[in-house]
Amino acid sequence: MNISRQSRQRNGSVIPWQRIGKDVSACQNSAEALEYAGLDFTVEKRPIFTYNNENFGQYPTDGIMIPEIEIPKFHAVVRTDSDQPLGVVTDKYKCWQNSDIFSFFDNIIGANASFDYAGFVDGGRHVYLTAKLPKEIRIGRDDKIDQFLFASTSHDGSKCISLAYTPVRPFCTNMLNPTNAIHLMHTANLPQRLEQAKRILNITRTLTQETEERYNHWAKIRISDPELKQLIQLAMAPNKETLESLKTDERDEISARFLNTCDQVYTYAKTSQSQLMDTTLGTVFGAYNAVTGYFQNVHNYRNDESKLKSMLYGGSGQRHMRNAFNLCEKYAAGGHKALMLN
Repeated sequence: MNISRQSRQRNGSVIPWQRIGKDVSACQNSAEALEYAGLDFTVEKRPIFTYNNENFGQYPTDGIMIPEIEIPKFHAVVRTDSDQPLGVVTDKYKCWQNSDIFSFFDNIIGANASFDYAGFVDGGRHVYLTAKLPKEIRIGRDDKIDQFLFASTSHDGSKCISLAYTPVRPFCTNMLNPTNAIHLMHTANLPQRLEQAKRILNITRTLTQETEERYNHWAKIRISDPELKQLIQLAMAPNKETLESLKTDERDEISARFLNTCDQVYTYAKTSQSQLMDTTLGTVFGAYNAVTGYFQNVHNYRNDESKLKSMLYGGSGQRHMRNAFNLCEKYAAGGHKALMLN
């Protein structure tokens, strides 16, 4: 067990994908990782049928209802091991197997990265495989950030193959900027896979340098408490109506639930041990960690799958974290005017 993983367990918190996935760090290749995590199933397209007039709306005399009309231009994607339907797609949709989707990792794992976790959501509609990069990012003197690649796709036609560069601050397991997604091709061609792996590594090297420079810069920029409160409200605003009410200072039009949530984020910013370091206390980097830390360590989710979807599959957590990132980027460049609504 590495130091970062020990740190996460001591703090009673783990990265969302580790809650529902399997630890595949000991696996040597993608096939082994998929088998261990229960992702070695296959999928296929099957026709969809509905009932005719005789069978629909009345109970047949023989007690057997048989769907006889095939739905044109649409198919169901079904797991072949369990017959579980995963989604409805058009007849042009091409099914790709997990083994094909994640095979590009085999050209990365080794000196460049190591397997981390693999898992699935909604019975296999969404699948993912993560890898940890060997280099740590250092913010200031003692604040370290681990780097991960979060590869995911869907079997219901809702998502392409994407690879998200995801820095994680081990001290509080905050995911920082999980929005740098690289879209990948479905390919079983070895030369194309090698070229894709080379492209991924080049992009991650660039992102590593940019991320380290950005967060070290943010850690040196001061932000006042009133500005922090304002940034939190802007980042956490759930809709345009709330933003408009903040702009006009019409507090009666702002929900108590929203204000309470903002208070929780601010409390986390001022009291969490991870927010009291030199890199975070009163800094823009700390402001960003306040929002990401709220969704990782404070917000209540229905279950672990809900948390993963919220933070990594385009849910509210990911949207608000993206808002916070953009606001911090603008504040670092232009100061208080970045928080002005006019």
